[in-house]
Amino acid sequence: EKYNVESIPPEKDGKTFLLEAHLDTVFPFGTVTDVLRDGDELRAPGIYDNARGIACLLSALRALRASGLRLKNRLIVAGTTREEEDLAGMRELLARHPELTASVSVDGGFLERISYNATSYRAVEYTFHGRSGHVFQVFGQTANTLGAAGRALAKIQEIRVPESPRTTFSCTALRTPSHCGVTSFPDSCTLFVSYFSDGLAEFDALEREIESCVQSACEEENRRWGVDQLTVTKET
Repeated sequence: EKYNVESIPPEKDGKTFLLEAHLDTVFPFGTVTDVLRDGDELRAPGIYDNARGIACLLSALRALRASGLRLKNRLIVAGTTREEEDLAGMRELLARHPELTASVSVDGGFLERISYNATSYRAVEYTFHGRSGHVFQVFGQTANTLGAAGRALAKIQEIRVPESPRTTFSCTALRTPSHCGVTSFPDSCTLFVSYFSDGLAEFDALEREIESCVQSACEEENRRWGVDQLTVTKET
């Protein structure tokens, strides 16, 4: 259930393309037991996403073979895994095949719509690290990780993005460790940020602006208390 199924043709002159559909579904393993026929319809968990995509991919291959057409360029065909998790199967495939020029992915229960130049997306955890201690005892001696995260959140909320190409962002959560009580400075605080854009240049610009907000917030919190204690790490 972990690895991709791939058809890798020999190397040839020209470009290399990928035709792909993902093998997994959102339903836990073991959920699908029987496929029921209802007139002209087949019903079972996962048929819409993405058993039908796999069926379309296989049908395209059969039609290509039956037509007798010879491809000018090289075509890799794959069923990928872990699409519902983190696209790990596709990531592994792309890492092994940097020669790919483009990909066609068949996903979902309909074929009437084509998505192209798809939306870029990233979710990031920014964790501020500092010193813990009782608020009454160490006040004035330490910067506050939650304060830095709050500064970053406020700065990010002021970012302006274009309406077109559609670009969006949000700070989605703020968390401190459960071991830090309400009367102590939290030794760490994590700010969760998600952002999207239909334009790659706009996406990169937004990412740089978010990064700038986070770094300046950390510096400002240190400067406010006259210390150099806080640091920030990033996990994508």
